[in-house]
Order: sequence, then structure tokens, then C-alpha cells
Amino acid sequence: MNIPVLRFPGGTAIDYYPWYYLIDKMPGKHQTRPANRLYKNPDDRNALISDGRMGLHEYMDLCKN
Repeated sequence: MNIPVLRFPGGTAIDYYPWYYLIDKMPGKHQTRPANRLYKNPDDRNALISDGRMGLHEYMDLCKN
């Protein structure tokens, strides 16, 4: 695809995302990343949910390919 730049994490939603959810495969850390609301208001039913499938390791694999 000849993409010159891959930005991660990206977008304004990352301001509300706990950075430590993006890192896995560490001793004592859960194997699955928890789902996370991307807006601070917990009562917002329209908030986007990130399921955490794309973490730092997956991003690095994508860059290598």
C-alpha cells in the first residue's frame, strides 16, 4: 500500500485511553486487554468502545510487514 507513516496510538480518542492497556506480554499482566470506553463520561450510551485488539505488539508486527 506504500503507506509512508503509521501513527500509533492515533486520533483524539487516545487522550482517554489508559496507555498501559496497549502493552501486553509482561510478567504479572493479564493476557487479554480489557474493553475501554473512549469517552470519559461513563453514562454516555453513545460512547465508542475499544476492544483492545490492537496493542503495541500488533502495531510493531504491522510495521514490519
